[in-house]
Amino acid sequence: MKEDLNQEEYVAKTLFAEATELVRKAAISKDMQEVSLAQAMIEGVNVSQKEVGKMAQQTQTLQKRVDKRKAKIISQISAKKPKAL
Repeated sequence: MKEDLNQEEYVAKTLFAEATELVRKAAISKDMQEVSLAQAMIEGVNVSQKEVGKMAQQTQTLQKRVDKRKAKIISQISAKKPKAL
């Protein structure tokens, strides 16, 4: 899951950089079709970033649950009295 997040972030950053460059070039040439394309790319990146944020939050929540369960199990095992030999 963490690898998916890293890949999503990489793709979003790459698309954002490309869209930014496209906006710059389109503004210089006053090409409104290119500006529209760049805007669509940026909007897509924003949606992707929101999804990545949600996934990161879910991952963090699951990790906290796992950590709590692990601590509980360790506590239970530690609390058991050793058997006499």
